[in-house]
Amino acid sequence: MLEKLQVLGVGDNFFVGSIPSSIFNISSLQYINISQCNLTGPFPSGMCSPLSQLERVYFHKNEIVGQLPESIGYCSKLQILSSYDNNITGSIPKGIGNLTML
Repeated sequence: MLEKLQVLGVGDNFFVGSIPSSIFNISSLQYINISQCNLTGPFPSGMCSPLSQLERVYFHKNEIVGQLPESIGYCSKLQILSSYDNNITGSIPKGIGNLTML
């Protein structure tokens, strides 16, 4: 349905709930901005597995909890990961070392 979507920019909205895992099934995405949306809960566990084209991710200023998933290492083209002002805990995933453009 959205297989050609490259940009998802819905930041600065009043969404409620967790990050929808379905957005991480859109393999053509290059840019995701869901910052300042009052989202809660953890990052989806397999969030980067199908997103080989993803370059920029903005999750800052939400209420996301837990740690970054190990699957972040699959986003091989990732250049920007903005996740400040959340409640992220735990260690940095080893897979983040694979992101040479970050």
